[in-house]
Amino acid sequence: MRGGPSLQHIHHTLPGYFFIRPRVIIHSIRTIYICNVLLCLFWTRIFCAMKHILLANDDGIDAPGLAALYALFSRQKDMRVRVIAPDGQRSAGGHAVTLWSPIHLRDYNPDRIAISGTPADCVKLAEAYFSEPVDLVISGINNGQNMSVDVYYSGTVAAAREAVIYGVPGMAVSLSTKDTAADYSIAAEYALKYARMLFDHPLPAGTLLNLNVPNLPAAKIRGVKLTRFGQRVYRDGIDTRVSPFGQRYCWRICKELCHTPCEGGDIDAVEAGYVSLTPLKLDTTDYESLRVLEGIIGASPP
Repeated sequence: MRGGPSLQHIHHTLPGYFFIRPRVIIHSIRTIYICNVLLCLFWTRIFCAMKHILLANDDGIDAPGLAALYALFSRQKDMRVRVIAPDGQRSAGGHAVTLWSPIHLRDYNPDRIAISGTPADCVKLAEAYFSEPVDLVISGINNGQNMSVDVYYSGTVAAAREAVIYGVPGMAVSLSTKDTAADYSIAAEYALKYARMLFDHPLPAGTLLNLNVPNLPAAKIRGVKLTRFGQRVYRDGIDTRVSPFGQRYCWRICKELCHTPCEGGDIDAVEAGYVSLTPLKLDTTDYESLRVLEGIIGASPP
């Protein structure tokens, strides 16, 4: 045709991307869609396979035992680790919770939070504060052992117990020393080992794991023993004083630590150089006494 090139001539001379066929476009969109779906499924599977770990303690957010746990667990590619810990020392606070004052939070980063509350509060806040459910609560590593009657005073054990109350596996970890400069890395390795065990072999509902590690080089630890509640009593004394303003005050002091050796006890194992592993139950009912009382009172035990 005179006066200019034909449409057929333009079609053959311009680059091919100006004239992509509809079938090719549809095929490309479908391919991109399928790739995105597969990619989403891949990352969903990876994310869902990750275990969400909450670390707590009673020694405070800056405690070396907590730092040792975080250093090891945060390197695990299949774990997401978060920390909620008291903003200061809360040892021997037992299973207290904060009711009559607000709990103040200080975010160091989204995965590390200090609170003005108790170790048990740390677990309670995690249930409300984090969108993903927690798969395991590890409390520690405590500066000092938590065995025998210690488990009733210990904030470390209380945090693990609080997890079990919520239906979440809990483990308390303690190093048998009062030296804050001690090497906590060995106890952290044992904590990791038994955390993975709990994932593969969960304990019955209402049971937490209490792990106590002797303060020894790894080569000198003789092994691991499954133990029971040991026998120890603190004989307390009271040191009463008077302030310059005439106000009486007192310090509680431990005058004597009475340990009765018992076969299979947690204290006995650690003193012999073994790691102590003790399952503890929420249900502290004495069923033997129930049967005795049933014979006295006549009521049927559950």
